[in-house]
Amino acid sequence: MARFFNIFNDRGRTYFSIADRLASIDRRLYGSDVDLLGRGFCFSLFGFFGFSNEKRGIKFLLDFFQNMKIKKITQTLILLSLVAIFFDLVRLGLHRAGNPWYLIWNLFLAWIPYIISICFIKKDTTLNRFIPFFIFWLLFFPNAPYLATDVLHLVSSPPALLWYDSLLFFFFGWIGLFLGLLSLWQIQQYFKMHFRILFSELSIFAICFISSFGIYLGRFERWNSWDIFLNPIGLAKHSFNLSANFIHLDTPFLFVLVFTVFMYLAYRAIYVLIENQEAL
Repeated sequence: MARFFNIFNDRGRTYFSIADRLASIDRRLYGSDVDLLGRGFCFSLFGFFGFSNEKRGIKFLLDFFQNMKIKKITQTLILLSLVAIFFDLVRLGLHRAGNPWYLIWNLFLAWIPYIISICFIKKDTTLNRFIPFFIFWLLFFPNAPYLATDVLHLVSSPPALLWYDSLLFFFFGWIGLFLGLLSLWQIQQYFKMHFRILFSELSIFAICFISSFGIYLGRFERWNSWDIFLNPIGLAKHSFNLSANFIHLDTPFLFVLVFTVFMYLAYRAIYVLIENQEAL
């Protein structure tokens, strides 16, 4: 493993040093480091993955995956995420207006519940250990399917790039939804091992419902997962007031209902595909 981290340190130090220099130039030229951070990060990404006549970046990733024994599905999701980030940076280069950085940030948040589910929640995990990880997982789980709602930003896309943005939002939304549903499958495996089947099924539907309400809070009320730590009282009051008038407010009720059904059916499709691979 030392060989891998030496490669990373040598190349990473070089490319991020250049990226810092680019950022300082951009601040002088444009008065902002946002766009140059994009170009600096893109330059670092290109150099690391071998687009500057350097092939060791790709070799490092492949060797790293192999030595860390990362499951193939996780390897695939990592590569898909990197490709999505690349296309998002290309979008930034095609049209300086707009701020596609939120897609990368939302994708990062979508990875949190997946990492929790595959690293800290196993079938043989004790209940005392499972409960705190499950609560933490549930707090961040809505961030994964939340990516599917970023398609609303298409209304601000320039007409010339509407086709590109449509594919970009679909790509990010698909990855986020897949990360969320796979982590939900991991949770159900634990439920099936320790509880009755009926409890397992009802819990999955309840998680979809609670997450849909959380997505509504994030998308339309602009609350974040970490607000439960930074502003728990404000979040609780707002959620209670919204819930008290839930049936009388057309938008929250309709959104939560439709998204709950959508997420649950999407999960059932993933569940059937995973549990019945021999039927494919």
